[in-house]
Amino acid sequence: MIQGKIRAQYCENRIENMPIGAIGFMFPEDIIVTKKACFISIYSEVFYQDEDDEFDLSDYVGIKRIGPGLTDQDFEINVSQLDQEIYLDLETHAVYLELIKESGFLVYHNFELVLGDEDRPVPKKKGDTDIKDEVSRLNDELKKAIDSDAFEKAAKLRDKIKSISKKKKK
Repeated sequence: MIQGKIRAQYCENRIENMPIGAIGFMFPEDIIVTKKACFISIYSEVFYQDEDDEFDLSDYVGIKRIGPGLTDQDFEINVSQLDQEIYLDLETHAVYLELIKESGFLVYHNFELVLGDEDRPVPKKKGDTDIKDEVSRLNDELKKAIDSDAFEKAAKLRDKIKSISKKKKK
C-alpha cells in the first residue's frame, strides 16, 4: 500500500519516447562505435527543431523513428550532416562485448566505418620535418585525450609517438 502523493516527471525528449515518423536530433557523443557495431542508448536525449530555432545541424546527428519497436529496424540515423572535424572515438572489443550483454541500446551491425587520421598508418618514408610535424600533431591529440580523460586513446597515441621517434633514430 502507498499512502501519500508521488510526483513523477515524464521525460518525453528521449529516443524511446519519440513518436513514429518524428525527426529529431541527438548529440554525436551519444553514439558508441566499435569495429563490430554502433550502439545508441534508447535513453539518449533527443531534441526537435522548431521553425523559429536556428542551430547548426552539422554538430548533431539526425534520427527518425520509422517503426513502433526499440530496435535498429525502427530508427534511421543520419550522420551525413556531421561536420567532418567531429570524430567519434573507436571503442575496444571489450566495450562491444559489455554493451552487447546490456539492453537499452539500439545496435547497428551494418554500418560503414571510416577511420580518422590518427588511426591511419604513418608512411614509412618521410623527411625529418614531416616526422616532426606528425609528432607535434600527435602530441596535441595526446594532450586533448588526456584532458578529456580518454586514457585508452592517450595510451595509443603515446605508443604511436614512441614508435615514430624510434623510426626517426634509425
